[in-house]
Amino acid sequence: MATCSSSTLDRDVDDGTCVQSASDGAWYQCSSGSWVATSSTASCSETYAWCSSATLGKSVPPRTCVQSASSSNWYQCNGQGWVTPVDASTQSGPIGACASWNPL
Repeated sequence: MATCSSSTLDRDVDDGTCVQSASDGAWYQCSSGSWVATSSTASCSETYAWCSSATLGKSVPPRTCVQSASSSNWYQCNGQGWVTPVDASTQSGPIGACASWNPL
């Protein structure tokens, strides 16, 4: 099976996976080992989108780490939601190194 290297996720993903790019916010699908722009995620086997951050007041790409204004806990956008734990000493979370670090 073909894979594509995703700089947004900092890992390889399987053919059919769609990622909302950190660089331009557009959607791309891994197709036979290459990224192809797509306007719909309907045919995607998996999707990794930006997460909406109430603390920052905007949506942010996967691997972004944010300290919550409501709880002071750290969360990482994994492309499907906000997850924990985040290690503040290494600035990494469940899907790897934080692409950006957003303390209160």
